[in-house]
Amino acid sequence: MGKLKTTTAESRKELRGLYAKAKANRNRLLEIRTAAEARENKEYTPEEQEEVRSISNEQAQLATRINILQQPDYEPEAGVIANRGLATAEILYSMRYAGGIPDKYAYLRAQDSPARMIIPANEAAADELLEQRAATTMQQYADVTPIVPITVKDIIEPLNHILIYDKVGLRVQYGIEGQWVFPTVSGATAQWAGENVEISDSKINLDKLVPEPKRLAISVPISNTAIFQTNSGILPIVRQAMTNAVGEAINAVMFSLTQMGAANAANVPAGPFVGKTATNAKGAEFTYKEVIGLKYAVLGTGVKALTTGAFVVSPETYAELLTTPRDAGSGRMIIDDNGLINGSPVFMTADFDDTAIGFGLFGYELLGFFGNMTLGVDATSAAAMKQDLTYYVLNAHPAMKSLRTEAFAVMKKKTS
Repeated sequence: MGKLKTTTAESRKELRGLYAKAKANRNRLLEIRTAAEARENKEYTPEEQEEVRSISNEQAQLATRINILQQPDYEPEAGVIANRGLATAEILYSMRYAGGIPDKYAYLRAQDSPARMIIPANEAAADELLEQRAATTMQQYADVTPIVPITVKDIIEPLNHILIYDKVGLRVQYGIEGQWVFPTVSGATAQWAGENVEISDSKINLDKLVPEPKRLAISVPISNTAIFQTNSGILPIVRQAMTNAVGEAINAVMFSLTQMGAANAANVPAGPFVGKTATNAKGAEFTYKEVIGLKYAVLGTGVKALTTGAFVVSPETYAELLTTPRDAGSGRMIIDDNGLINGSPVFMTADFDDTAIGFGLFGYELLGFFGNMTLGVDATSAAAMKQDLTYYVLNAHPAMKSLRTEAFAVMKKKTS
C-alpha cells in the first residue's frame, strides 16, 4: 500500500547526494557525446556504449528514488511509481540510452519489436494489454502495477483543437477495433396518390462505407537536454509534440484539393475536397454573394445539415475576407466581428489553396484512429547527432472517409 512520509534531515541529505550524482552522470554523458561528435563517423566506441548504458540505468534508478523522496504526502512501495510524467521520462530515457524499455514496463513492449513502445488507447486498454501479456507469459506480469505513461487519448483529445472538428463541435474517435462500417440506404421515394390507387415500388439500394486505416509514421524530435533531465516535465513536451505532428499530417491531407502522395496514393487517405469540381468566382476577389452561395449550394443538394458547417480558407484568403466589404456603404465585412460568415465559422489553415474557399458539413467527414499506437527511437542518424535531438518515431493508423461527398464544395478565384 505505502506509508505516509515524514521529511527528515537524513532524507534531505540523501536528496542532495542523489542530485549531485545525477548531475555528475549528466556531465559525463555530455562528455562522451561531445567526444563522439568530434569523430568523423559520429559513433560511440564499444567502451563508450557500455558506459552510456551503465550510466543510463543508474540515472533511471536515481530518478525513481528522487521522485519518491520528493513526494510531499505519500511514499509508494518500492518500485511503484504513481507519477505518469516520471514514467514517461524513464521510458524515453531508457529507449534513448539503454536500448529498450525498462522491465517494469515490459508489458508495453511491442511484440514484433521489443525496443518499440506500445501507446495504449487509454487506461482500460493498458489494463487489457497487461492481462493479455500475463495470460500468455505465466507469472512474468502477474505482480506488475501498470503505470500508464502516455495514451492515445492524451494525444488525440488535444488534437481536436488543432483540427476543424473543434470549430463544429465534433470529436475525433480513437481506439477503434475491427471494421468501422457505416451502412447506407438510397433509392426510397415517397409518392402522392389518391385513395385506393396503386403506387409503383421503390428500389432500395443497401450498401456500406468502410473507412480503411492507413499507416501514419511521424518523427517527433525531442531535445536531448529534456531527456537528460529525466523528470516528469517531459510528458507535456512529448504529448504536445506528438499532437502537433499528428495534427499537421491530418490537416495536410484533409485540406488538400488534390490527392497527396501521388506515387503512393493507395497508402494516403483522400480528403473531402479531393476530386471536387470547383465553381468559378467571377473576379479576382470573392464577393459576399458568391461566398454564401457556396454554402447554400451544398445545402441545396438535399444533404441534411446535421452539424454546423464551416468555411475553410488559407491565411491569405482569411485576411482578404476580413477586409472585403459585403456591399457598398454598410461597413460590414464578409467575415463579421465574430469570425463568422452568414452564421458559419471560418477555419483558417495554411494547408488550403490560396486561390480557393471551401465549405463543408464536417459531420459527414469521418476521422478515427484504430487500436494502439507505437513509439520507436532514432538516436543514431546523422540528423539526430548533428542537431542534438532524439527522434521518436510515432506509428498510428488513422482512417478518413466522406459519408456524403455532396456535403463539400469548393470555389476558386478567376485567375485570368
